Amino acid sequence: MLRVRIWTALLGVSVSIPVVYYGGVVLTLTVWALAMLALNEYRDMLAARGSETSLPLMALGGTILLGVAHWRPVFLPVMLPLVLPLLFGLLLLSHRDDFRSILFTMFGTWYVAIGFGSMVLLRQLDGIPWYLPNTGVFWLMFAVLGTWLSDVGAFFLGRRYGRRPLAPTISPNKTWEGFVGGGVVAVLGLLLYAAAFGHYSSQVAVLAVLVAMAAPLGDLFESSLKRYCRVKDSGTLLPGHGGILDRFDSLMFVSPVLYAGIMLFTGGI
Repeated sequence: MLRVRIWTALLGVSVSIPVVYYGGVVLTLTVWALAMLALNEYRDMLAARGSETSLPLMALGGTILLGVAHWRPVFLPVMLPLVLPLLFGLLLLSHRDDFRSILFTMFGTWYVAIGFGSMVLLRQLDGIPWYLPNTGVFWLMFAVLGTWLSDVGAFFLGRRYGRRPLAPTISPNKTWEGFVGGGVVAVLGLLLYAAAFGHYSSQVAVLAVLVAMAAPLGDLFESSLKRYCRVKDSGTLLPGHGGILDRFDSLMFVSPVLYAGIMLFTGGI
C-alpha cells in the first residue's frame, strides 16, 4: 500500500509542476476538473448518510466562481455572496425544499469552489508589493509545499512521538505531537524555500505559520465530514490515497487562508 501511495504521489507531482508553471487556462481547467470530481464525491458521501444534494446546481455555482476567479478576480467578493441566493432560488424552482438538502448544496458549492478557486487566485498574484514575492508560481508552490510538509511531518513525528489525541472523536490517530511537529516542519521548510529564492521577510514568516496551522485543520474538517457521512474515504479515484477530497482537503484550507493573508499584507482587503 505504501508503494502504491508513493507512485500515485509521484505521478501527481509530475503532472502538477508543469500545470502550475504554465498557469492560465491550463491551470484553471485542471482545477475546475478537480473541483467537479470533488463535488461528485461530496454528493456521494452525503447520499451515504441519506442527505440529498443537487450536483448540477453545485457544479453551476462552482463553475461560476471559478470562472470569475480566472477572468475577473476583482469581482469575486461580490459573486461569493450572490451565488448563495442564486442557488437557493434555483433549488426552490426545482422543488427541493428540504432544509438539509438546501444547506448541504449551498455549503458544498462554497467549500469546494473557494478551496479550489483560491489556487487559481494564488497563481495570478503578480506585481504585488516589493516586500513580498511577486510571482504566482512562488505562492501556489508555497501553498502546495507547505501542505505536503505539514502532512509528512505530522505523519512521521506523530507516529514516533504521538501520545495525546488531538481530536479523538474525529480522527483518533491524530495527536498534538503530530500537529505541532508537522507545523514546525512546514514552517522551517517554507522559510528555507523562500530564502532559496531570496524572498525571506517577516511577512513571509507569518504566512508560513498561517499555512502550517491551516493544513491540519483542513484535514480534520474533511475527517469530520467523513465521520458524519460514515464513510472511510471520499472516493477511490487515487490509488492508496482515496478520493480527490482526501488528497486536497488540507490544500483547500491552506489556499484561501494564504491568499487572504497576502491580501491583508498588501492592502487588497
